[in-house]
Amino acid sequence: MKAEVLGIHGLSFVDDISWWADGENDVKVSAKLSEAATAVAEWATRNGIVFDWGKLKKCCFTRRGPLHQPTAGRS
Repeated sequence: MKAEVLGIHGLSFVDDISWWADGENDVKVSAKLSEAATAVAEWATRNGIVFDWGKLKKCCFTRRGPLHQPTAGRS
């Protein structure tokens, strides 16, 4: 997935996966993370993997003020 979506970093352990991205603003970071989620969903479909998308959690950390609401998950 990191090769498919430039600027995404990931860490996984057993059945837990974390992604993060840096960017100029929250809108661009959110777009990168949404693209990563789509790439992973497509990979999972090709490989017969089923994710429980209801367990998906999202959060944004910033040094700036309030953020636009990030989107994540399957489009």
